[in-house]
Amino acid sequence: REATTFYDFVRQLAYGGGEPPVEARVPLKNLMLRIVELLQDTIGVLDFWRKAIEVKKLRGNIDTEILLADLPALNANHERIAVEIVKLAEKRHE
Repeated sequence: REATTFYDFVRQLAYGGGEPPVEARVPLKNLMLRIVELLQDTIGVLDFWRKAIEVKKLRGNIDTEILLADLPALNANHERIAVEIVKLAEKRHE
């Protein structure tokens, strides 16, 4: 369920709300599963969102995952997408 929320969100950012090309759909879904797993493993720490260094590290890890997925529409704006994913995660975690 969480992965679907992030998938839809990234689809909005990277593809203007349209559907990604057929060949990108499975890799994008797999990327979102990895990112949600990364978020779940990371943000459970007490006062996580107040620890700027940890948040920055998480953003960097998400950025790396995006680049490793090698999806052109995401690579073009990988830093912005990573920032927006972290913002959404924080909002959903409150």
